[in-house]
Amino acid sequence: MPQTKFQEVIYAIFMSFFMVIAMEFYNTGLRMGGMTNACFLPAFHEMVFMVPICFIMGFCFMDKLAPKSPLRW
Repeated sequence: MPQTKFQEVIYAIFMSFFMVIAMEFYNTGLRMGGMTNACFLPAFHEMVFMVPICFIMGFCFMDKLAPKSPLRW
């Protein structure tokens, strides 16, 4: 797990990117009736604005709220 602020930022960027890419492929595949090569371009177009939103929400808000949550495994 990240131990410095720089490592936290890099970790958050990677997590945001891979989480968004997986969800965009899934959602685009559902919209188009199946996962084909035609799904990739629309998914990448949506990632342009979804990755920054996911990063900001995760890094600035959720990292501070998650430890306070009573729902722990």
